[in-house]
Amino acid sequence: MIDFLFIALLQSVAGEPAQPVEQAPATTEQPAEQQQAAPAEEPPERTRCRTERLVGSRMGQRVCTTEAQDRALREDARQSTDRAQRYRTVAPGS
Repeated sequence: MIDFLFIALLQSVAGEPAQPVEQAPATTEQPAEQQQAAPAEEPPERTRCRTERLVGSRMGQRVCTTEAQDRALREDARQSTDRAQRYRTVAPGS
């Protein structure tokens, strides 16, 4: 009871009504113009996680990458392998 009186006193000092005012529920609908004008959002890229073995350790390390990052890593590895095979040198005396 004292809490209610205290809240009513604070509201009267602040110039607010003592009775709670019901607020209209927020609508989630947008006007048709805004729905059509909004660009289609791309779905988020899937994340793939895997456990990679570490040299000198029995424990693996969990690595999570997106599909785009995975493609970029594979392409970089392919290019590095191609470069190493293309420009390999023969050791003297071999």
